[in-house]
Amino acid sequence: MSTVLKFLQAFPRGLSIERLYALNGGCFSENERMAVLAELSDLARSGLARRRVDGLWFAAVSSGGLNARVVGAAVSTGLDGLERNVLTAAPFKISFSPVDVEVERSEAKPLALDPQALLRYWRSALRSDPRGAMSEAVDRHGAVWHLIAGHGPLVPEADLRATMVIELDALSPDFREALLKRAANENALAIGWPLAVGRRSGVPVIWPVGLISATWTRQDGQLHIDIALDDILINPDWIKGAARQAGWKAAQLEEIFGAEEGVGLQSKDFLERLREAMARQTRSKVSGQNLASELDPTHEGIFDCAALFLPDDSTFTAGAVRDLDEIAQWPPERLVQSALAPALGLEPSYQPAKPIAAVNVGSLNAEQIAAVRAASEAALTVVTGPPGTGKSQAIVSMAASVILAGGSVLVASKNHQALDAVEDRLGGLVPDADFLVRTLDPEREIDRSFRSVLGDLTNVKTRAAAPVDIVLLKSLEHMAINRAAMLDAMLERDRIESELAELHERLETRRKFSAQAPVAIEEDLAPMSLWARVLAAISLLLRGRAPEMGEAQSKVVSLSSLEARLSELHSARKALRASDSVVQLSDQIAELAQRVLSMVVKERVSLSNECLSVLEDAKADLDFQGRQTAVPFPVAQTILGPRPLWLASILGTPKRIPLETGLFDLVIFDEASQCDIASALPLMARAKRMVVVGDDRQLSFIPQLGQAKDRNLMQAQNLPVEQMSRYAQSRNSLFDFAKRLPAAHKILLRQQYRSVGPIVDYISSEFYGSALKVAYDPERIVTPKAQKAGIAWTHVAAPMVSEGNNVNRAEVRAIVEQIQKLLLSENYTGTIGVTSPFRGLCCANPVRDSSRESNMVAGVHEQTHLPDLQD
Repeated sequence: MSTVLKFLQAFPRGLSIERLYALNGGCFSENERMAVLAELSDLARSGLARRRVDGLWFAAVSSGGLNARVVGAAVSTGLDGLERNVLTAAPFKISFSPVDVEVERSEAKPLALDPQALLRYWRSALRSDPRGAMSEAVDRHGAVWHLIAGHGPLVPEADLRATMVIELDALSPDFREALLKRAANENALAIGWPLAVGRRSGVPVIWPVGLISATWTRQDGQLHIDIALDDILINPDWIKGAARQAGWKAAQLEEIFGAEEGVGLQSKDFLERLREAMARQTRSKVSGQNLASELDPTHEGIFDCAALFLPDDSTFTAGAVRDLDEIAQWPPERLVQSALAPALGLEPSYQPAKPIAAVNVGSLNAEQIAAVRAASEAALTVVTGPPGTGKSQAIVSMAASVILAGGSVLVASKNHQALDAVEDRLGGLVPDADFLVRTLDPEREIDRSFRSVLGDLTNVKTRAAAPVDIVLLKSLEHMAINRAAMLDAMLERDRIESELAELHERLETRRKFSAQAPVAIEEDLAPMSLWARVLAAISLLLRGRAPEMGEAQSKVVSLSSLEARLSELHSARKALRASDSVVQLSDQIAELAQRVLSMVVKERVSLSNECLSVLEDAKADLDFQGRQTAVPFPVAQTILGPRPLWLASILGTPKRIPLETGLFDLVIFDEASQCDIASALPLMARAKRMVVVGDDRQLSFIPQLGQAKDRNLMQAQNLPVEQMSRYAQSRNSLFDFAKRLPAAHKILLRQQYRSVGPIVDYISSEFYGSALKVAYDPERIVTPKAQKAGIAWTHVAAPMVSEGNNVNRAEVRAIVEQIQKLLLSENYTGTIGVTSPFRGLCCANPVRDSSRESNMVAGVHEQTHLPDLQD
């Protein structure tokens, strides 16, 4: 007889699913819990057990006895005669109102803020987004999730906020009690929409397809739910379940929905992708306008239903929140030992044991070399990298410089594609040495942590490598020091030349006009006549700016002082060392650096017997202590010896890398404009210095926090709202935040290698203050017949007609005609790229080909999709 059936017969008053878990010894095992659910399902099918609407299970021979009714469930009888629980929804009403726009405030005087209070604020901001991987059992309805129904839409349009109102009496008592228990957790919940019903291990399971962040309050017997943004995250648990049931591969669905951790979609784009990918699984029109009031969990598919889901430890941000809980307890003397110091306005205390020589392992320009130098020296470096300016090459050389000096590097991004590019370049430097760890890559099913790498190191036997040639290593360091001195001399020479030109012009102007109206000036700050003040103003205008009140008098100096300064500058220029060929020296450094790096890396990955013994003992101790035990700091440092380079997703880092102060010598944030502030803080704590790479003119992150809620979180930590916009989670990306920090060493990469002159000129003048310079090789361009490389505009005289998927058929036809002309009529041999802000422009099954770089012809940038020529 079934063990579960024996328990049911022994308790005629019924057993809840939690009691059955406990009696069966499965409280702490997911597999055992699923086994209990599967056995209950089999017993119900065979008529030996039934579940009543109050959630209790009974043996079929038992009368049950109780008639309690839980709000949110009703009984229906299926064709097979079994009782089924049709879940009923709590009704809501929704309204929309303008957002509370915050007024910009002056930040002339930096505030002295409590660093622990700042950390607690960012922790609260992070906890306000409760979304994550969610799978729910049917019998937990009314306890930790609850169906809701009403007229949508569920998300607000731009510049609006949505407020949903639900009568508390319409919710189950258990759900209302669960809300109270979580009231101290920033009152956050997730709205799941639409809902997918499937089966796992033979048991019905509910998956929210999309997740919307919301906050709640109780007011006059009602539950008020605020939704600030049109931002929908894809539930990764649904991705896995839908892939199994719909014949997709999980990687394919992740590609379609862009399923990055913490990266959402707008509702229109979300619905379009859902309709394309899940047409066969959708059981009703999914629009969010008229949400169903009932859900039958015995029917599988995707339904236009919504539900409230209370947060748990499965949220995307749970690991970062736990880290911030701990970091907020650190004293200032510990904070200053990490890269958190400049972010919190503290003076860093870390000093490297020896200077790091900034080398290049490929061709770099002066600005890229300056970025590598700053990364090797400064506590905080901010690199602005517009498209095509070689930021990836700079990142690779930053990592190589630190590794050559015996250090370790963590490269982090929210974008897996950004990590792919860095991995390809860095891994290619020493392809025959396993020195790089990619912590997470869903497409390749990679999931590695310090603990798993520890196990790998104890199982892999490495042969002793040849020792590093110290003479070559010292030669490389000496060459890097010489190049740094040469570049500094060149910058100083440019500064002197600029001042000399200004002085010559000033002296010429002074001699010309002072001869007509001589002015006697005994001292530099002597009282000036009206005419002398006019001359000073003319000098300032010649320098390109207008004088401020009182500035002309304070800046006027005597003619003899100007001539003395001129002589001084000539002497300084003469004393500068002669500039050898920096380009030639950089080429030599790149060649030698690759050879020496190979030696250094191979020596580091070759474990000595002593090191291997330490790692084996550490693994044995950790295995004995249990799976939840973190890798201690000394062991983590030992692991970084043979594995000095780690590539990690930002939200996945807390789960895979131990929280130890300054564990890495350098953390590099790539695509930082797509990352929020709070998620990055735990990674800063794990490093001694940081580099933030991004571009505020490119796609930025979507904040999951409204400004009104943001201000409330600040005030809850006794932080002033005045002058706090630079710290606001709701306003700034990590890149925005870092570039406004006083300690930031800022560098702009100006050389654009990807596009031809007219395209660069347009982008530069419109978005970058004419700062970019063309560095593209024209020999690489394959131009169509009778066309010049550049931008050509084609007007399509057709209005945009909404078809529900952002398609303009006239524009599609114009694009197809142009491609047909190029390929069929003109036999064009170059590559072609088609870009669109919406997926609807592309065919239903687009061919993604981002591996090839497109030629910059007719204003087309990097290749993304090739439309069907027969469309």
